[in-house]
Amino acid sequence: MTSLKLQRLWETLARASAAEGGVAAVERDVCRQLDALTCADLCVDPSPSTAASGSAPPVITTQSVYESDAFDIVVFVFPANAAIPLHDHPAMTVFSKVLYGALAMVSFDWAAPPSAAELDAFTREQARLEELAAGAPPTPDGRGGGAPAPLPPRPAVQRADTILTPEAPTAVLRPTFANIHAFRATTHTAVVDVLLPPYDEANGRDCHYFERAPPDAGGAVRLRASAAPEDLVIRRGTYRGPRIVEEPFVGPHRRVGENFVDENNETVEADGHPGKLKIEPLVNQKYLDRLSGLRE
Repeated sequence: MTSLKLQRLWETLARASAAEGGVAAVERDVCRQLDALTCADLCVDPSPSTAASGSAPPVITTQSVYESDAFDIVVFVFPANAAIPLHDHPAMTVFSKVLYGALAMVSFDWAAPPSAAELDAFTREQARLEELAAGAPPTPDGRGGGAPAPLPPRPAVQRADTILTPEAPTAVLRPTFANIHAFRATTHTAVVDVLLPPYDEANGRDCHYFERAPPDAGGAVRLRASAAPEDLVIRRGTYRGPRIVEEPFVGPHRRVGENFVDENNETVEADGHPGKLKIEPLVNQKYLDRLSGLRE
């Protein structure tokens, strides 16, 4: 089973990952395509779970629609009152579209973008705090001293404090805009996220958690690194919706089996007449090489 809406979204994202203009060149198209997605398109059941949670923390489940080194498409299903605390997305663009329910979102940016060394320091500070929470002895700082000193808070700027609903347009965070955000579901909620590119610790895109620190003397907002909360439970669920077919584009055309079709799904030739398309004159080798890399 395939979905034309979902397939076109994948095609737009694949182009963005291969094009020199990157995601900025297709941001409006991605938002428009996500705005058009519904629960039915992804076979997401909007009925709230009837499982009793008792005093256990609410469980957020994910449904992976598509995964690659270039971008991920994933659905997050939140029980009422479930939350993901402040976290960042280094060098990433993320699109979020609520399918049903309502999601409170607050977002921030750093007053000055952190360097790669500062991002590494966030990772070390988060590990230190998690060791302390677990009662483990502190890890030496590696320079002959004892435990590392706590990382001081950093100035930040609040970008948004809003409620996302199915009627609201797709929310976008960028590497330097609204890059740190938190979610809390006010009711049973599902949101589809596109992460472009996805998290990858080896390439400097680790996820760091934060909390608000007391403001500075001038009243400015500050954030500090925090441990991943113990009551944050995210489990992988099963995606039961349509599958994406990884078919490369050739010029302005899309490959379907042995044919190539235009945006109206009509089979075309190099001169625009219906029929088989001759591949050689239109192949964008750089793009096809990029797509083959997604499959490795």
